[in-house]
Amino acid sequence: MNMKIINGFNTSAEELCKRKKVYWIQGPSGIGKSKLAYDIIKFCNKKNNNEHESLSAIFGKGYQIQIFEKSNIVLFDNFMKGCCTPKTLINLVQNKRPLKAKFGRKFSNFNIIMICSCYRINEIFPTVKKERRKMWEDYIEVIDFYN
Repeated sequence: MNMKIINGFNTSAEELCKRKKVYWIQGPSGIGKSKLAYDIIKFCNKKNNNEHESLSAIFGKGYQIQIFEKSNIVLFDNFMKGCCTPKTLINLVQNKRPLKAKFGRKFSNFNIIMICSCYRINEIFPTVKKERRKMWEDYIEVIDFYN
């Protein structure tokens, strides 16, 4: 696996806000995954003098995500195994296809994509072959609250 793993307990929103990345924030329920994601968003908004407002978009099989337009961040909170296909996840993390928000607006080229999940990244889509799995894992930095 080529993914970089970051200890969730020893990282700061300020440090994570500086990079153009895809973050998979994994850990048990109630540990602070969403809080870290919102701290990153708040820090990036404050740094760029932006307001903390978001738009909703539909992703995959009807799951709602949040787009923070002014800071160019997308947040998928509570990612579950059945919410999308492997191809849809690859398109999201490779930042290639625009996401449609309500009222038909499209957004793409996000600076930061954050996916919060109780699932470890290696647990999703277990039947996908290594070569295909590598297509999304190469883009993702894992922030791990399990270790």
